[in-house]
Amino acid sequence: REGGQEVPPHDQALVEAAARVATIRSEPFDAAAAAGRVRFLGAADHAAYVDHNLGLSLDPTLRGAKVAFSNLHGCGATTVLPVLRAAGFTVVVAEDQASMDGRFPTVPYLTPNPEVPSAMLRVIEVAREAGAHLALATDPDADRLGLAAPGPDGAWRTFTGNQIAALVLAHGLERRAAAGRLSPRDYVIKTEVTTDLLRRMAEAAGVRCVGHLLVGFKYIGDVIASVKNTGEWHDLKADEENFICAMEESHGVLVTPAIRDKDAAGGALWLAELASAEAARGRTLWDRLYD
Repeated sequence: REGGQEVPPHDQALVEAAARVATIRSEPFDAAAAAGRVRFLGAADHAAYVDHNLGLSLDPTLRGAKVAFSNLHGCGATTVLPVLRAAGFTVVVAEDQASMDGRFPTVPYLTPNPEVPSAMLRVIEVAREAGAHLALATDPDADRLGLAAPGPDGAWRTFTGNQIAALVLAHGLERRAAAGRLSPRDYVIKTEVTTDLLRRMAEAAGVRCVGHLLVGFKYIGDVIASVKNTGEWHDLKADEENFICAMEESHGVLVTPAIRDKDAAGGALWLAELASAEAARGRTLWDRLYD
């Protein structure tokens, strides 16, 4: 109903409805499309998605970082890549992993998940050769986001999902505060298994943290939908513009209340901005994390 996965009790209601189905009718895909029962997303839809993500920028002056990117043979080439380029970043692509190929021929162990450090090896190599400041990769449906950057010693290392979440939140809090847009009604969301550092960061900045959700981004989406529709979720009272970001330890990031599931494009934009700010100071994302 809200553009995300259902949570209890609605998920059970869907299961029960499916169980009552007695007959399934089918027709050829082309016939269904000709009859108007299939709607294709066109250039205008894609442009609206890119434009929305561009609007999530927290500081359009932060564009100095060079980004290496791999879509790991998935659809991140149509989401993260055009957003970063439209924002004005120089992006170097791991071209041998750019094709959309469900066999994932260049990914070690056929595991195109940036949670797995081995999946980041090729984009790190591209980043090192290009002199990039950070390397990003997405899984096949471009909701999980992987990150690597050189440490103070120059050695490239991958970040965990919890570390990525801390960096994303740091950028959101810092830039909103600098713009005078940080309010006590603002809030961040995380799942129970995601680092509690996020709660401590939020409280130190004077904003709230919904931090004890069950595992799964659908519960985060439920909070966002409830705030939109009712202005509250349990004891949280807020408006849509009070949403800062939502994170989970399995490399899921969301920086807009317009979407009900994790999506890598907005998070990639924020990380590239943060890397730009650090590069201007002669530092890396690891320096920021250590702070």
